[in-house]
Amino acid sequence: MIDAMGYPVNGSNFTADFTGNGAIKLVLDNVAEGKHSLRMIAESKGEQVESRHHFTLEEQGTVEPPVTDVPAYEAGKAYQAGDQVLGTDGNVYQCKPWPYTGWCASASYAPGSSQYWADAWDKL
Repeated sequence: MIDAMGYPVNGSNFTADFTGNGAIKLVLDNVAEGKHSLRMIAESKGEQVESRHHFTLEEQGTVEPPVTDVPAYEAGKAYQAGDQVLGTDGNVYQCKPWPYTGWCASASYAPGSSQYWADAWDKL
């Protein structure tokens, strides 16, 4: 269980081991509406990377993510024109053709979550 700032409550935490690309599904029970934060720490070969994502929960019933085999977006990966990824907003995006293709790898153009995503990606 985590608090509204993303820190473990009463020493609890969630651990998952996987290789390659993958998605982790977190089921939130008894969570109040409002602003929340998710803190993630990944470790690979002794190096750690930390990321924090802020989101707002609103009462709207159950929303199921789309069923897709499209991989999640990875900043720094060399994408080709036409490559499709799943954005953090749950939508599928396609990397634009040259001369925009080079921007698809940059976190500054992360699909659906950055200010400039539409310069590099088409929302499908």
